[in-house]
Amino acid sequence: MSSNVPQLRFPEFEEEWESKKLGDVFKTRSDIGDFEDLPLFSLTIKNGVIAKPTQYEREHLVNNDNAYKKTVNNDFVYNPMNLRFGALKVYKGNIAVRVSKYYDIFYTDEETKFWEEYLLTYNSLHYYNKMAEGTLEEKKRVHYSNFINFIFLVPILPEQQKIATFLTSVDERLQALKKKKELLEQYKKGAMQKLFSQELRFKQDDGSAFPDWEEKKLGKLGSFLGGGTPDSSKKEYWEGNIPWISSSDIKDDNIHKINITRFITEEAINESATKIIPKNSILIVSRVGIGKFAVAEQDLCTSQDFTNLVTSENSYFLAYYFNAQSTRFVRLSQGTSIKGFTSKDIKGVKFAIPAIPEQEKIATFLSAIDDKISSCQSQIDGTTEWKKGLLQNMFV
Repeated sequence: MSSNVPQLRFPEFEEEWESKKLGDVFKTRSDIGDFEDLPLFSLTIKNGVIAKPTQYEREHLVNNDNAYKKTVNNDFVYNPMNLRFGALKVYKGNIAVRVSKYYDIFYTDEETKFWEEYLLTYNSLHYYNKMAEGTLEEKKRVHYSNFINFIFLVPILPEQQKIATFLTSVDERLQALKKKKELLEQYKKGAMQKLFSQELRFKQDDGSAFPDWEEKKLGKLGSFLGGGTPDSSKKEYWEGNIPWISSSDIKDDNIHKINITRFITEEAINESATKIIPKNSILIVSRVGIGKFAVAEQDLCTSQDFTNLVTSENSYFLAYYFNAQSTRFVRLSQGTSIKGFTSKDIKGVKFAIPAIPEQEKIATFLSAIDDKISSCQSQIDGTTEWKKGLLQNMFV
């Protein structure tokens, strides 16, 4: 196959891609002024071109009559210093906006979506890094005067449009999945508020009401176990088969997911403060990352950043409940350097607790929502990876 065509393309196109200077494809938009009547926007790699409060603008731009550039729908906006990291976005909006004059702005009469994807492929970013100028690595820039002289292999407009239409459909699929996940998360949040305030109650299997919730101190719900960190300089401690986690391994707002990557030996346990936390215990982050909770789905050990609850109640119910009431735990934290709390601090905290059968119904209901959220995230991740593979093969 010719090096002038991509590995993956639509069968109706056979022409080789043509070498073009970007300056022949793009036109510069360089109007400079104060543009006081236009909203102020900024560029971020993650979120694109977004609204920016005026008060956060750099001091040397404020009250400068020539501080801004104007950008309109379908304009490309890029940061010369960060282009090589992917800081290039297409502005999508119905009104013109102003951005810092330090951004470069350009547009094309060719297919915008095609170029939006092409300019940010792995090969393109690699090229920008190679061509960036500057003596300090962290200060290197891709100046627009150089950018427009870069040579890219370009297909004819109909093939650009075909690629753009296809990738747009992939993006629409991704957006639909992200929206579905967002709606599920909102629904879960609302359901938790109603369930834990007792505005919404389940019935027993025979249709009768469950007993009233009973106020209990956390110290009456089980026993607490702390953790510790084996000596990291002793490599042999970290070559065992007993899972060990730190607070960073617990995910925000997901009591089911624990990222287990480290394993220790029994000797490491005997020679440190860490302990075996039994399966179904509630992992409570009590330092660094306070407000995160999870259920141990196997025996494991934790760092000193945990105060773990071993309970005969329904662990999943309590973990969801604690998560919904995380601000109560955060308020207990003390200290000036590393804030935190101990088992002594939380033993006396009171929660209204339902009977175990009602706990189980609530935990099952919320876990089912979490399963749907996780399924959505898996589809998002899979589609994102699939698109990444497509981009590597649909462009030269």
